[in-house]
Amino acid sequence: MDQELANVKSCTVTECAFNDSWSCRSSSIVVGDHEKPTCSTYKKSASPAGDNNAPTEVRACNIYGCLRNRDLMCTAYHIKVRTRDGKPQCHSYKNRYK
Repeated sequence: MDQELANVKSCTVTECAFNDSWSCRSSSIVVGDHEKPTCSTYKKSASPAGDNNAPTEVRACNIYGCLRNRDLMCTAYHIKVRTRDGKPQCHSYKNRYK
């Protein structure tokens, strides 16, 4: 049985080329650099480049320590992306070891 992919509910990283009125216009994103839940799909730009109206999916999550990560897939219904430590990151991240 295939698992549904988590959606990006909102993104406040306005300098990203895929951000359009707090919505992500990329078809999918990848989260994580194995240490921090960064949005690996982030592309700096002054104006939106995406034109996708479908919900953006979390294609993969590389943060093994996230409570919602199961076999590199995000099990959350949706996530929010925010700027943290100067980088776009998954604000829905929950450390499974705390």
